[in-house]
Amino acid sequence: MPFVNLAGGDVFYELFGTEGPVLVLTSGGLAPATSTLPLAAACWSKYRVIIWDRANQGLSQVVLRGSSELDLHAEQLAGLLAHLGTGPAYLAGASEGSRVSVRAALRYPQLVRGLFLWQISAGGVAETLRELYHEQYARIAEASGMREITETPFYFERITYNPTNYERLIAMQPEQFVSVKRMWQEELRGEDCILGHSDADVKRVSVRTAIVGGVDDHHPYDRSQRLARLLPDAQFCEPPYSLEDWGQVLHARTNSALPFRSYSALPGLPALIDEFIGFDR
Repeated sequence: MPFVNLAGGDVFYELFGTEGPVLVLTSGGLAPATSTLPLAAACWSKYRVIIWDRANQGLSQVVLRGSSELDLHAEQLAGLLAHLGTGPAYLAGASEGSRVSVRAALRYPQLVRGLFLWQISAGGVAETLRELYHEQYARIAEASGMREITETPFYFERITYNPTNYERLIAMQPEQFVSVKRMWQEELRGEDCILGHSDADVKRVSVRTAIVGGVDDHHPYDRSQRLARLLPDAQFCEPPYSLEDWGQVLHARTNSALPFRSYSALPGLPALIDEFIGFDR
């Protein structure tokens, strides 16, 4: 399996296809890169498709440093494109994957040709994610130390997927872990039209963007519209899938220790991607 060391940790990736524009799929939520395979398979006959596990996800190593997890992931994405020599690329992602893609476009615009985003996370879900992703682990580390962290379902799965993560976690001082986790949760703000990015931030995105409207409370339709209005060069697309379609993805059974959410397994996305990328041909 291919790995490359980026921004302090080994990152897993796969590249499919040999011709056409480069399309990077970044998974949503806590799902691993393999959750993007349904969409990758629908696209790799036309595009060179990259899937990847960012730090603290899937097969990649845990990395806990700096004031922003989005900055860390954007740095890794930019490094991966540089390593493969495939930029500028189209970045596509749902939910958390959309946030990483936007941050990469802000920090590394020379590597980004366009953004295709769906299920934009915003609003009340910010408080849920602050607790789910960060605060619960900060409390555990404060009370019981790093060994207890390695036994939580999420980090135990990180170790199962990549055994090097055990020593990386045990070597961390609990105070350092807690500090990073509490800094990272600060960028999840309910008022943002896309979590982690202010109105001023998104107005600085310089690449052409397609925004597909969200269909549930965690990915509000009106916030997707607001994001499309704020971006300098954006088109808004009506969702080609329904709330019922999303529910089937959300509640899919899995053998993973955590919910396996294939954000890419939604009908109609390949056709919209073709329409968006075809505009540049």
